[in-house]
Amino acid sequence: MNKNLLLWLGIIALLAAGYFMLRSQAALPERNEDQGPAAAPQERPLPALSWRFETIETAGDDLAPRTKVALIADGDVYDMGAYAGSCSEVARENLLPGEVAAVLCWWAGAGDEIGVFKEGGSYAVKRGVQEEPTAESEGFRGNFVTLTEL
Repeated sequence: MNKNLLLWLGIIALLAAGYFMLRSQAALPERNEDQGPAAAPQERPLPALSWRFETIETAGDDLAPRTKVALIADGDVYDMGAYAGSCSEVARENLLPGEVAAVLCWWAGAGDEIGVFKEGGSYAVKRGVQEEPTAESEGFRGNFVTLTEL
C-alpha cells in the first residue's frame, strides 16, 4: 500500500510541476519574428525641408539689417529667430558632417548658421557661429547649440 501511495504522490508532483511550467511560459511575452533578435528603434526618414526668410525693417543708419528665419519641415513651420545680416541656404557640398541642411546669416565678417543635423534616428536644429578667415586665423565654424528637435 505504501508503494501505491508513493506512486500516486509522484504522479501528482509531476502533474503539478508540468502545470506550473506551462503557466510560467504562458506569462512570457510573444516575440514577433519580424522584429529579429532585438527590435531596433525606428529611424525617422529625412523630412522635406525648406527655409523662409523675411527681412525686418531697422531704424537708423548704424543698425545691421535683420532677417527672420523659419524652417519648414514636412509642412510644419518652426520659427528660428531673427539674425543680423542677410541669410541664404548653404550649398550641399559645404555642409558639415551630419548636417543635412543649413542657412547662413552673414553681416560684417561674421554670421550665424542654423543647421539641421541628423543625430541617431532623429533630427535636431542647431545654431552656431561662423567667422571669416583673416590673415591671422583660418576662421571658425562651430559652437552649435540645439534650438529644437524635429
